[in-house]
Amino acid sequence: MEQKFSKPILLYDKQCPMCLRFKQGIQYIDTNRQIEFLDIYDPKTYEKITFLTQKECETIIHLVDVRGEVYVGADALTFLVKQFPQAQKLSWLLDSTAGQKAVEVFYDKVDQFRKWYKSSCKRC
Repeated sequence: MEQKFSKPILLYDKQCPMCLRFKQGIQYIDTNRQIEFLDIYDPKTYEKITFLTQKECETIIHLVDVRGEVYVGADALTFLVKQFPQAQKLSWLLDSTAGQKAVEVFYDKVDQFRKWYKSSCKRC
């Protein structure tokens, strides 16, 4: 059975300071509250999104659109950029192969740093 949602859902790691700052940044520009945020450690998250697991979501950012389509990693960032008028000035860059590659490289570097930070952070 296909799940549908009233708005896109961004799954975030509430225990990760980087992820919390990213969430806060999105909330800042999301003045119309277009995005719903769910903590990957809340069991209720997986009652709502039955086709993902906590283990999957711990390794990479996930975003689920209103049709239930899942975007991961750099694709989730691309989706978010295209959602907000403040970022749409840059969205034309994402339509090219080079632009998409730049987003992937950026995401990979941030993700490497996030993994290093989580491994060295005593709170995470």
